[in-house]
Amino acid sequence: MNRQGLDTRIGFLLSFMIVLFLSAHLPALAAPAGNIVGLFKTGGKDVAITSTNKDVTLVVTKGIVKPSSGTKAPTAGTKQFDPNAILTKSEIKRYAELFGLTDMNQFNWKMALQEGDFAYFEGQRWPAWRVIVEFAAKKMVLDAANEAKATIPTKGDWSAHAERFMDKLPVDQIRQGRLD
Repeated sequence: MNRQGLDTRIGFLLSFMIVLFLSAHLPALAAPAGNIVGLFKTGGKDVAITSTNKDVTLVVTKGIVKPSSGTKAPTAGTKQFDPNAILTKSEIKRYAELFGLTDMNQFNWKMALQEGDFAYFEGQRWPAWRVIVEFAAKKMVLDAANEAKATIPTKGDWSAHAERFMDKLPVDQIRQGRLD
């Protein structure tokens, strides 16, 4: 075999290996919807949390935490959000449902929160703002993993990933019971 034929084969092989590497390691980044906010690896896949995941999470959060109106009169039929209240198990369940964290009809159906999970959060005795931030971050991670068809192995892994992205949320505003 001559030198030119060997160089051609090596060049082709290197190009092929680069394409294989990129297709194997960057599928979650191939066509993410929105700008990338953060990355994590789960179920052997790279998963991108995008601004779209964050925007959906913030829409849910805004539905829960409403800006104060300046009036002390309660709105008829609605309970005001007290960021420092310790939530009951039923209130925790209601917030989990609002965030879609109890949905068994999703790719990561094993992550759906159930009675034991609500009891766990109740036992933590976290203020309401902390539960909201936890659920919002879990929603971002869950939505991104479901989109990428990446399995989250355990609820502990899910919590660990969510904790990394809590700073992407308006924590101080939620803590104060407002969201501008």
